[in-house]
Amino acid sequence: MKSGIVGEKNPFRHINFYQIALFLFLFTLPLENRYSNIGLILLTAAWILQFERQTVLSSFKKFAYIFLILNLIWFLIGLIFSFQEFFWDYMEKVGKYFLLVLLPLLMIPAKNLNRRQLAFSFSGFVISMVLILLISYANAAGQYQAGIENPFNYSVFVSKGGDFHPAYISMFVVCAFFLCLEGLQIFKSLGARIVITAILILFFLSVFVIQARTAILAMAILIPIYALLAINKRRAFYARLVLVISVFVIGTILVFKVGNTPFLLMKERVVNGFTNSLSIRIETWKCALEVFTSNSWIIGVGSGNEHLALKECYYNNFLTRQYFDNYNTHNDFLHILLRNGIIGLLLWIGFLGTMLIRNYQVKNHIGIIFVLLFCISGLTENLLSRIWGILFIGTGIGFCLLSYFNDARFISGSKRITE
Repeated sequence: MKSGIVGEKNPFRHINFYQIALFLFLFTLPLENRYSNIGLILLTAAWILQFERQTVLSSFKKFAYIFLILNLIWFLIGLIFSFQEFFWDYMEKVGKYFLLVLLPLLMIPAKNLNRRQLAFSFSGFVISMVLILLISYANAAGQYQAGIENPFNYSVFVSKGGDFHPAYISMFVVCAFFLCLEGLQIFKSLGARIVITAILILFFLSVFVIQARTAILAMAILIPIYALLAINKRRAFYARLVLVISVFVIGTILVFKVGNTPFLLMKERVVNGFTNSLSIRIETWKCALEVFTSNSWIIGVGSGNEHLALKECYYNNFLTRQYFDNYNTHNDFLHILLRNGIIGLLLWIGFLGTMLIRNYQVKNHIGIIFVLLFCISGLTENLLSRIWGILFIGTGIGFCLLSYFNDARFISGSKRITE
């Protein structure tokens, strides 16, 4: 028997403070700490009002959360090995790791929402991304009218009118794209489907406009995976698949076949620029591995020492760009390996693996996409070093952990498994 997932005619009539707070938090999440702090405070207040002591305590028994806490503990143990002169400077950043552990707890009340109600809250994230894209494009259009050649590129999101990090914005666009695909399964009215389809096309094409290679790679990997996961929804699945393939083919033709300057510049960055960017990252990764192999493999260099150790390696290997721009590892897995050794890396992989398995068991497809997106993005970016990445990953973790609760309303009764 289904648990109120689609059947309710007006799923928003019981909207409560927590739903609104979650909507506002997700709306402010892409804006980093300019407004996300306000959203986080509202979400915390709503969580306190709906506090369920037994539910919170039971979350500590979930495998993924156990791994997450072990990650935090091992991270804190790593501080013991930090150089004394950098210890207190690094203590200021410990709050990010605590936020990564606490955010999933703030998501617990969302288990009482059915799929449409949860979709309402997550629409805050989608709406925010649409507005960011439209504002950035409007700014680029103004630059174009002012005579600037091809302003619709990677830099449009870091210009005066945007001030967003393109690597993170592109990751958010990919996530919002799959949230919209889920929306097509939830909302059946023609008007809603037309709006969602238009937003899907905007997000898909924006990945190429932003020209972030990791986002393009993520789309290429995740779309077939999502299609395979949703294959039991035959008619709806084929309709979505045809739409996605059509847009992908059109976008590819435009980028690689059209001779206009904007498309040639896009091709230059996506294809040729990939080689240059990868060569810089490979040099950085080699340095990180060099530092790792010259220190303890088990415990790493210690939390807080990785940046100093990397800079020394950059200096010794004449990597001027990495040295003067204070490059991190540009790889979450390598960063954890360098900082907290093999034990830290195994704890993080175990954490991601348990979430992936659980969400696959209960057929929470968007949860699987979340985890895989973290992994793919973490191969070329250091998400755990910035508040943008922490907020995004922490929220995604919270959603994935909801699938551990057998009474979570957004999971249908036939898909629940007994713990």
